[in-house]
Amino acid sequence: MSRRTRANAGRGTARTMRGLSLIELMMAVVIGLLVVLAAIGIFISNRATYKTADAMGRIQESARTAFELMASDLREADGTLCRALQPKSEDPAQSQGLPMMNLLTSTEWWADWGDGLLGYDNGALKGSVTGTDAIELRSATRDGQGVYGSTFAGVKQLTMEDRPLQLNYESGMPVLLCDGRQATLFIIELLPKTQTGRGPAFYEFKPATAGNCGSGLGIGPVCGASEYWYKGETMWPEGTPNVGYGVANAKMAPMQAVRWYVGKSAAGSGNALYRRTSKDNAEVIDGVRDLQLTYLLPGASGYVTAAQVGTRWKQVRAVRVALELEGGTGEPLRRRIVHVVGLRSRNP
Repeated sequence: MSRRTRANAGRGTARTMRGLSLIELMMAVVIGLLVVLAAIGIFISNRATYKTADAMGRIQESARTAFELMASDLREADGTLCRALQPKSEDPAQSQGLPMMNLLTSTEWWADWGDGLLGYDNGALKGSVTGTDAIELRSATRDGQGVYGSTFAGVKQLTMEDRPLQLNYESGMPVLLCDGRQATLFIIELLPKTQTGRGPAFYEFKPATAGNCGSGLGIGPVCGASEYWYKGETMWPEGTPNVGYGVANAKMAPMQAVRWYVGKSAAGSGNALYRRTSKDNAEVIDGVRDLQLTYLLPGASGYVTAAQVGTRWKQVRAVRVALELEGGTGEPLRRRIVHVVGLRSRNP
């Protein structure tokens, strides 16, 4: 091979092995950075979308939990296991309910049945946040037992059927006894179970000495002084004479008193929705900005505030609940949800 041929071959090999120029390298770096920045932007956008969706999901779940619990209490408001006996000409929806005797001596908020429900506007309930509404509810519709008879051995003593739900009862519990003509609210003293032959077992109970102003369970001028016999006809033999009014199917159930309101969150920041009973005060959900309650009265064109209800709480048929929630970080998401609940005891 000649010297010129070898020189040309060397130059070709060098030209083939030459690296990237500075301009080419800078262009590659810029393109790479653009790809990385685009990927980071997509990641940040997806993360923000996820956080928004997660926050909205949490708000929706909180709202669902709150409404389910609150709606359950609202539906049962002023309800008992016995519906008042009405003349056919009287509209049950306009009923004022059963005449009630309250033997409880406690002055606590839960010890007064009142009208079955009572609303508060604009932070009027002690402990609630200014500008928010609250409501008190009374009912006796759960864990009910049939009452089969009564005796007067010094003190009034009643017999109640034995069922698994019976285990929910204990001495010192406030209960409501009713039979379709009247109702009595008192503290129970549960006596030992009795067994007669091979027949069913029964529990005996009576008004407790402590916590009640008397043991007379009838509607009377002074603390239920008038005598009244509760009788469940289904367990009495044929031919047994009626006692007192002789109303069949007397029932007893624990009295439940509940307050719903917005208070300061236990975490120390923001507000929360609370459900308070005679035994505890539970935070249901946090992140609550507002709670507004309005009420439906017979003949009204729309829902009214608690102040506008005035003294007509016995006539309220439905409650509209407007709950505003917020969640998320940075600029929080807010959602206002409205739900209407009818009262079972006041709607045909």
